[in-house]
Amino acid sequence: MDAIGRIREQVATPADSERSSQPSDLGPPQGGTGLREALGGERGSVACWAATVMNVSSLTTDTAGRKSRVTSEGRDTSRPASGSTNWKVDAGVFLGFLLFTIYATWPVTLHIATRVPYNLIDPLLNTWLFSWAAHALVHAPLDILDANIFFPEKLTFAYTENELGLSIPVAPIYWLTGNGVLTVNIATVLIYTVGAYGGYLLARELGVPRGPSFVAGLAFGLSPYRLSQIVHLHVVAIHLAPVVLLLLVRLRTRPARWLVPGIGCTLALQFWSSLSGGAITVCAIGAWALWELAYRRRTSIQILLAASKGLILAVALTLPLAVPYMAARRANPQHAHPTEEVLAYSATPLSYVSPVHGGPVLGDSNRWLARTHTEEVGAWEKRLFPGWSMSVAMLCVAGGAVWSRARRRGPPDWLHHASFALAIAVTGFVLSLGPRLGGDPEGFPLPFEVLTWTPGRLLRVPARFGSLVALGMALALALALARAPRRWRRLLVGTVLVGLTIELMPEQLSTVRVPDITAAHRAIAHQDGAVLALPTVEIIHAEAGGAVGLIEREPIHVYLSTAHFRPLVNGYSAFQPARWWDMIRRIQDFPSPASLTALRQRSVQTVVIEMTLTAGTRWETAAERLGTWPGVRLIASDGDVRVYDISQADLSEPSD
Repeated sequence: MDAIGRIREQVATPADSERSSQPSDLGPPQGGTGLREALGGERGSVACWAATVMNVSSLTTDTAGRKSRVTSEGRDTSRPASGSTNWKVDAGVFLGFLLFTIYATWPVTLHIATRVPYNLIDPLLNTWLFSWAAHALVHAPLDILDANIFFPEKLTFAYTENELGLSIPVAPIYWLTGNGVLTVNIATVLIYTVGAYGGYLLARELGVPRGPSFVAGLAFGLSPYRLSQIVHLHVVAIHLAPVVLLLLVRLRTRPARWLVPGIGCTLALQFWSSLSGGAITVCAIGAWALWELAYRRRTSIQILLAASKGLILAVALTLPLAVPYMAARRANPQHAHPTEEVLAYSATPLSYVSPVHGGPVLGDSNRWLARTHTEEVGAWEKRLFPGWSMSVAMLCVAGGAVWSRARRRGPPDWLHHASFALAIAVTGFVLSLGPRLGGDPEGFPLPFEVLTWTPGRLLRVPARFGSLVALGMALALALALARAPRRWRRLLVGTVLVGLTIELMPEQLSTVRVPDITAAHRAIAHQDGAVLALPTVEIIHAEAGGAVGLIEREPIHVYLSTAHFRPLVNGYSAFQPARWWDMIRRIQDFPSPASLTALRQRSVQTVVIEMTLTAGTRWETAAERLGTWPGVRLIASDGDVRVYDISQADLSEPSD
């Protein structure tokens, strides 16, 4: 008998049937009768307004008249037959999360095909990542990891989080439109939406009615910290962590043979979407395993064995991505996240009262809270305040739990689910504190220290574990709302939704128009050899910090290379190889005999000069000089873009 079969026998014992005779308000996911019952009553203007915002008319709680029964083992005895899920309701819920995402990230959707959030650095890198993946899948699928940047280096697509698990599903958008900005902006909206929907489904699996579950999905998927990281898709992309946890919980509540491969495939897709997000998800799995052991003891062994099979499958499916990633790190040993950097990006308790910039309603309150304490080093990565609505709600939950505990003897019947949410939140909080207490190199060692031993050191910013805190808090809030009397539930859920809606009201999120891809850029596709784009990085002095232009110029050149996908000397990623820096030093005086010789040795035959970017740089007169250089030929010009063929350039200094 396999592990799933043994699990089925365990959860179907007569003892469970006897224990299930006590009804519980924490019902299973079932079909529904409308928004009014989901929110716990028949009337309430606040909740109706919240429903209008969500545009989800079929958000429900348990079917009218049906009482759910949950055994002490967590198995639901009143769950409807397989296939009875109301897909129209679930589609409406997903649509609600989509509308909330568009609202919270506005005006990204307004300029979805032409502009990116905040700046032309990471958003342009994301655009190139998605564009290259779609291009390579058609033209060179076996060489997808040998991307066109940092030529002639290999495995350059593994120099950063390549997000293949995100880009491949939306590749058809790029194939149809050729617009990388449109593709990545649609993916961004979907990542937030899927994350919120996953939080909702996890709450449902814990037996929470639809209304409170919607609150959980919203509070996690669109938490302030996750929204503040919109330019870092690999940070936002822990969207599948709730789904993985859902499948693990279901190993006990509804065992089925497909769950083990489902766990493996979902976790693998999480790793392919974000390696660091996958590592965070594995830590959440560890929290689930400890919770399972603490509550089930011996009966948890078969559950954990089944889960371990899923983890083994996930490792096998992730190896094609992980092996090149590790190979790239070995080939560039100079790339390592120093301990000082990890400590600087470690959260402290103050990080959880450090808010992001708020919207028009709560912006002043957030600024007041920020002034109550000194801003930490690397503060923009550590603004983990969960928001006013969540903070007030959780204080009420804590107070209600103390009051409820004082009136009852013994643990409540839903405590094991609440402790699961607590385990997730505590795990995230402790790991977010980094390897040493207080970010002090001499501080007390913390559990994150173990993660620094992992190959590749995926987790440069421990504060990113704060997303698990948001997930745990969201689940705890949903469980508390589910325990409220039905006559009050709708009002409470509606009140929280109104608070979250106000808090999600977007600040004036700045967007930037991407550089235009011109006919001159497209003409490069017909050229042989590699390409150099100017201006590139300027070396001011040999010491650390002596180079300028890396983040201001290189992402633009990388993005513009999507017009032709020719091998490109330029590049931008988590690190730059040593040979690339050597090349950059040799072309500081371009055009010159020495620099032309260095480029010819690298098989560079085409030089692109962005005239709008060269002003004030050492390449300000490069186009003028190339125009008179023997053997150099102007092959394309469009606006402020000049494209030159230097394959036949004279390697001696031209005479006046």
